[in-house]
Amino acid sequence: MPLLIGLMVVFGTLSLFYDAAHQSFLPLLVLTDANARLEQTRATSQALGPLLGGGLVKLIGGPLAVLVDAVSYLVSGLVLATLRTPERPVEALPKRDLRGEVSAVVRAGCADP
Repeated sequence: MPLLIGLMVVFGTLSLFYDAAHQSFLPLLVLTDANARLEQTRATSQALGPLLGGGLVKLIGGPLAVLVDAVSYLVSGLVLATLRTPERPVEALPKRDLRGEVSAVVRAGCADP
């Protein structure tokens, strides 16, 4: 049981990083229309994935279905690791006066209760 808990913690942590990177990196690779199609594919796979997963478990058994799932994640990770794209330079943000902004908000809130 501790092994299962450890694996789920690792899986959850890696999923968090993947989801954040996926949402940031994908628009750099594809056009807006292609990104919309990919989101449609994601929604469809979330609807049909459990159905196909259940069918796979019924067809080849639970342990082999988990192995197929693990191999699919490995292949996905290897493909993503080979992607190379130039990154846009980050523009320097102007200096902000946090104290001045907060005091302006407080003054505005006090002036118009």
